[in-house]
Amino acid sequence: MFLVMEKAFDRVWYGGFLYKLLKTPLPPALKKIIAIFLRDRSFCVAVEEVLSAPHLTRLGVPQGSCLSSSLFAAFTDDIPTYFASTRRADLAVRKVQ
Repeated sequence: MFLVMEKAFDRVWYGGFLYKLLKTPLPPALKKIIAIFLRDRSFCVAVEEVLSAPHLTRLGVPQGSCLSSSLFAAFTDDIPTYFASTRRADLAVRKVQ
């Protein structure tokens, strides 16, 4: 069994993340800064020289920010990690189950 994290930055759900954030011992001011950072985000699509109208998004960690990797790590820190070492995938699956 494998968990692919390749596009996970684009799948972070703001509501779920903010819920988890509220349960942390971070100072309230920092929680508010992070919530504002994620609120009302939008994106545009560019095709050649034409830019679409902005669309709101409620998923994804903004990429390219110094906060992004830390926010993603905080969102995924409670995903259980299982390791199995074997050359055969069927045996690895049995070990983690």
